[in-house]
Amino acid sequence: DDKSQIEVTGDGVDAVKLTSLLRKGVGYAELVSVSAADKKDDKKDETKVLPPFYYYQCQPVPPCGYVENYGPSCSIL
Repeated sequence: DDKSQIEVTGDGVDAVKLTSLLRKGVGYAELVSVSAADKKDDKKDETKVLPPFYYYQCQPVPPCGYVENYGPSCSIL
């Protein structure tokens, strides 16, 4: 409620690192309390977003070349 106070919520917030970073940036910082965050169940507003489906482009198979070499029919020549 006071503009000189902040509230930080989240998992893995280190209180010591938070206090030292605030002291470096602001000059004076005091950690008043640490408590678990209240979980709010607002599942009505949450919509499940599906990732877009991509069609994978396959490369065409390169054509196979076939060459027939007919030799001369007469082996004496």
